Amino acid sequence: MKNKNGGSVSFKKSLIVSGMLASIGVLTSIEAQAVTISAEGIVVQTELINFDLTGPVTAIPLASDPGNALGDSVEGYGFVNSSINLTLSSQRAVNPGQASLGEARISPFFGDEFDGYGGGDTEIQQGDQLFVDSFFDVFFDITVTDVDTRAGRDFAGQMDGAAIPLLDNGPATMSMFTTCEADLAQVNYGCLPPVGDAYIGHFNIVIPLGDVNGNGEPDVMKFTLGTHNVGDVSDLFIDGDNAFDTFDTNLVLEGLIQDAITDPPFTISLSGPTTARQQIVVPAQVPEPGSLALIGAGLALVGVRKIKKNKIKS
Repeated sequence: MKNKNGGSVSFKKSLIVSGMLASIGVLTSIEAQAVTISAEGIVVQTELINFDLTGPVTAIPLASDPGNALGDSVEGYGFVNSSINLTLSSQRAVNPGQASLGEARISPFFGDEFDGYGGGDTEIQQGDQLFVDSFFDVFFDITVTDVDTRAGRDFAGQMDGAAIPLLDNGPATMSMFTTCEADLAQVNYGCLPPVGDAYIGHFNIVIPLGDVNGNGEPDVMKFTLGTHNVGDVSDLFIDGDNAFDTFDTNLVLEGLIQDAITDPPFTISLSGPTTARQQIVVPAQVPEPGSLALIGAGLALVGVRKIKKNKIKS
């Protein structure tokens, strides 16, 4: 089919479509171009901004039962059904505690095992494997609330329904070693937060409690292991040189109530939203203005062609 000027309509349409595809091709090549980093990688300063973690009611050995009259007590410790809320010390509105700061190093991956930071510069392509070494020093507040309505199931020395705020605990060092697939369209290659991986903390956080079981020995609440699983990102915003990610999280804390004689254990599983900040060291790659203009021009030509076609019909 030919128009009044003798040109082929299908041929002209092909030119327009080809131009649009070429524009999109330019966009794809920009997003996928290589980025060179040293073998030592990049260091990203990080911070936990917000924790709001809660969990199901958990039995914690905090009741005083020297005669083991409650039936399930261990060496004078009675179990109290309790609710737990964990937040960061820095979140407190009044007299906030220390910030929970961290650091991540993103480096080229040298095979099945990480061989150190030696070697020269490496060009990072879209989809390349990277090594991520990250940690946080976490300062947290934990509030344990008695929700047990059974007789005698009260915190030692406290009224029924009491809440015990335990403030400024830490630093609890949580670390993580993993790999990620480079996404050049995301800040810092899309490696942070490490969705699907876990920060592990082999730490000894000790919180004095007084004499819970009445044997004359001072007791402590001691956390021995924490596993912080990073879930999917639900929100992201960028402010200057920092990106703020909000993601689902699950934190499992293993601990015990301990004195010099005995130490009944407990496990707490908490979940909720977490917000973390990451310094933008490698920005996301975005299409150049010229590429967007080419796409816009292609779409505009299609629009003009449709208008002319409608005029001919009328």
